[in-house]
Formats: sequence, C-alpha cells, structure tokens
Amino acid sequence: MPIHARQANYEAILTMLNDCLQGSVKNLGFVLGGTDDFLEDKKRGLYSYEALRSRLAENRFAGQGVKDFSGPVLRLQNLSAEDLFVLLRNIRHVHAFGDEKKYIVPDDALKALLKKASETLGADYYKTPREVIKSFVGLLNVLDQNPGRDWQSFLGDVSFAKRDKVISIEEEIANGVPPPADTEDNLATFKL
Repeated sequence: MPIHARQANYEAILTMLNDCLQGSVKNLGFVLGGTDDFLEDKKRGLYSYEALRSRLAENRFAGQGVKDFSGPVLRLQNLSAEDLFVLLRNIRHVHAFGDEKKYIVPDDALKALLKKASETLGADYYKTPREVIKSFVGLLNVLDQNPGRDWQSFLGDVSFAKRDKVISIEEEIANGVPPPADTEDNLATFKL
C-alpha cells in the first residue's frame, strides 16, 4: 500500500478512535485484531503514526503480570498446545456441520498434525497458528472430496513452511520488485 494511502487510512482510524474515546458516538465500538507487529512496527504498524501511538499506548502501571482491561489495547497471550487442539476440534465440528457422525478425522489426526507442526515450526506455531489452521482445513477438504483416502497418508507429505517476515510493498519496490497492478489508492478516498 502506498505510504500516503496508509496515512489516510490511519487518519480514518484515528477519527473513529477519537470519536469513541471522546464520547462523540454512542452504542458503537470498533474491534481491530492484529499481531504485535500490526500495532508496534515503527515503519508500518499503527505505532508508526504518532497520534495513534499516543492514544493506543498502554497504561504505564500495567505490565509485569498486571493487566489493565480498560485501555484501548488488550494483549492476548499466544495459544497453548491445548488451545490449538481445542481450536482444531472446533474447526472439525464446524466442518461437519455440527454432526459428530460426520467427522472425517479422529482426535488422533489432530494430535498428529499438531505434533508435525511443532516439529517443523517450533515455537512459531504458537504465535501464528495460521499455517496449522490452513493445512488442517485443507486436509479436511481433501478428505471430504476423496472419501477413499485416510488422513495418515497425507500427514507424511505435509510440511509447514516458516514464514519470512512479510515486507511492505514500499520495501519490495525499493528492492526493485515492481508493484502489483492492483495497488491503486482505493482506500485513500475512504470516507465515513
């Protein structure tokens, strides 16, 4: 996203945040979800915009085991192995339209997938479980469309790639990569 479009988008977020914090709007709230980098990255994150950084700053007295749930930023802990297992069970349940009889894979498949992800990704899979979830949904879809296959035959082939830190379009252009054709300033004219 071009820098001036990002700035315009941050201005829109700032306006919404100011309206909520100053009581200009009633019965309306906004929830933005993102990684620590989404918030704290000094080049592209919300903190790269000084006005947002000052409004989203955490309580100076919070931290070191003390939480403040009244501020605009709530930090969530990384998922544990147990949390990921429960998440995969819930995804399986939704995939089966809530009918346990239509489960394509047993709990052992979930455990095996998590073990494989842990061996491949290490601690990263607790921070960003996206790859695990994408792979699991892909496995469910393939097994659903190919009922004669069993899940063990696919787990040997699955590999989880560690993601390199994503760089911005600006950094790619600086490195000589031409911008994608669809990076117009569509959001720069966004109005509320």
